[in-house]
Amino acid sequence: MKLGEQAAQNDGKLVPHELVFNRCHKRNKGLGPFVDEKSKRTSETYTKLKESHSQSCGDAVLSPQGSSTFIPEP
Repeated sequence: MKLGEQAAQNDGKLVPHELVFNRCHKRNKGLGPFVDEKSKRTSETYTKLKESHSQSCGDAVLSPQGSSTFIPEP
């Protein structure tokens, strides 16, 4: 499945950058191991930053574009 098709199945919403990065930098269409150590470190660093940002901002979360956006819980 291509990323454009995935976005279409995601009700037309943007696909998160993390998903795109993993799909491009992991083997077996994002399901296998990372292709190299640098890609793995980059993904881990992004995840840590995302978690620390969401903890320090309360209900604000990173939007798929990476900027801080308030998204109320349903």
